[in-house]
Amino acid sequence: MLWQVLPSNSNGEYGYAYDIGARNYYLNGQGTLNNWGLTFSEKAQDVSSGIDYSNALLDINTPNRVSSTQVLTCGSSVTGSCVQGYVSGEEDTWDIQRSFLRFIDGSGREVRQVIYSKPQSMLPLLSFTGFNDLFQNENINKAKISLISADSDDALDALTGNNINVRGVATQTSDVLNDPDNDGMALLHTEYERKKAQTQLRVQPHRVISATN
Repeated sequence: MLWQVLPSNSNGEYGYAYDIGARNYYLNGQGTLNNWGLTFSEKAQDVSSGIDYSNALLDINTPNRVSSTQVLTCGSSVTGSCVQGYVSGEEDTWDIQRSFLRFIDGSGREVRQVIYSKPQSMLPLLSFTGFNDLFQNENINKAKISLISADSDDALDALTGNNINVRGVATQTSDVLNDPDNDGMALLHTEYERKKAQTQLRVQPHRVISATN
């Protein structure tokens, strides 16, 4: 539980908060929900009569998680390979899907993909000449599917910026390459901006469910 917002006097000097007030409290939590890992930040509605969060998770809609993320033929409408991390249903209640996949075969070929998209149970993978036969279930080294929702565009921006590890991209160590929370490209984000995004998320209402295998 995070107490946010300190009062200031007419001179703009901040002091210790003495009035609780409902607007000052945020709840940060993590756990497991319907076979998904869950993290969230929400603003407490009314703390004057206590905080009861015992039934709040019942309002979170989640699609049915498959036993493990798998690669399938996309079907007639889309050629190539698709990744499936869940069965279609309830994904429309989420804003963004982030899909991480790392493929490695016995001959040393490797492809690492991180895709941001609208939520979809069958997500087409990027294709590469000479590598498309790599996209097989037996070659999945690590996979992580996340569904994200937030109350504001600022929170969504913070959630995407949170996964850009500039220093890790530069070093390219095995731990970084196999880290499902590292996008693998620096874009225009600095390490400072990444840390700032992580801090901002504590007071920006959002929900993330993830499944890794």
